[in-house]
Amino acid sequence: MAAALVVAALSAQAQQDEGPILRPKVLPVKPTGPTLLVLCDLACNWKLDGEAKGRIQAGGSAKANVVLGQHVVVATTDDGADEVKLLSEVKSSGQTAVSIELKPVRDSRLKAEQEAKDKAKPAEPAQAMLLVTCDLVCDWKLDGEMKGRIEAGGSAKVKVELGQHLVAATTEDGADQVKQLSDVKSNVQAVVSLDLKPAREARLKAEHQALEKAKPETPLPDPNDPASPHAPGIYLAVGTGADRKLVSLNSCEFKPKEKGAFVRVLGAAAGPEAKLRVPATQPEFYFYFDKRGVSYNPVTFGSASSPSDFLLLHLTVNSEEKREAFIIKVGPRRINSSDGEYIPFKFSEVGLAVYKVTLPSPLVSGEYGFLSLSNEKSDVLDLAISSQGKNPRPLWLFDFGVPGLQSDPAFAR
Repeated sequence: MAAALVVAALSAQAQQDEGPILRPKVLPVKPTGPTLLVLCDLACNWKLDGEAKGRIQAGGSAKANVVLGQHVVVATTDDGADEVKLLSEVKSSGQTAVSIELKPVRDSRLKAEQEAKDKAKPAEPAQAMLLVTCDLVCDWKLDGEMKGRIEAGGSAKVKVELGQHLVAATTEDGADQVKQLSDVKSNVQAVVSLDLKPAREARLKAEHQALEKAKPETPLPDPNDPASPHAPGIYLAVGTGADRKLVSLNSCEFKPKEKGAFVRVLGAAAGPEAKLRVPATQPEFYFYFDKRGVSYNPVTFGSASSPSDFLLLHLTVNSEEKREAFIIKVGPRRINSSDGEYIPFKFSEVGLAVYKVTLPSPLVSGEYGFLSLSNEKSDVLDLAISSQGKNPRPLWLFDFGVPGLQSDPAFAR
């Protein structure tokens, strides 16, 4: 207890030594004026009643003291492209909040700009696929632009706009070209077929015709000139000089048949005399063969290639009014110069596959004919056997007659 009293006494003494204790004076709080709180969704620069107030960060805010009444708040984006202007009315002395939304304004502007660009931008042209085919190897172009090569019978594809397009193809040698106008009317595939073959054939034909036209005119062959071309056959020369003519010998069937007990073949021609009458007793003949050395007419000429394949026969007229002569004697053998029916003659080649035939001695009046045995000379026996059948194979006789009142009894049968 005594100790406590001592402590209290000491404390009191200390306070007296330090002086009086001062306590803080509390002043009364004065009421503040109205304030305006401005919030903005984007970074912006803002003004209050036309006075710049600074910058607000995106999603931030700013405060300003105002008086009661209406105030104009303007916020502009950093780039100055978008702006919002609001009328705010401050009615009390407290805080009034103004929320400015620049983002919808910016989005609306960007959308309008894009729509304006889209409207001003030309629409993408509608396209379709064009298939080009060609019958020959070609280099092709589309509207004048080289597109490459198409193989014979091949094709190429390319996208094109709707409308008309010019397709051209040229052969490898550049000699032939075709062009075709294709009208692509829808977005489905269109086909262009280029035919170069007809163009090439037409060109070759025109070139050939031009060459033929440029050739010097060949004079027409003279049918009465032995040197002029003639159809294969046997011709008789009649007359001399300017009156000389070549007359074609007609052919007629000469049917063989067996005669007598021994193998002898007698041939006969219908009618007692030939239509062609020879005015001279020592006539001159011309034999024309195919230039290949074989006759054009295998029926009448057989495979004859020279006058040596013929027999010149002197014919007699039998009781049936037919002209006949032996062509095979006993043996069998073909008749030759030792037989009475055989008339010798000479020949020489006067042109390509053209022979002149002359007689060494005059002919007596009567019926004659050149007989083609070119198919039978290597097989006379076969001809003899054929003559024994009901329908023997006929031979062909180029006949003529020498008129006159006298006849040679040596040829009578």
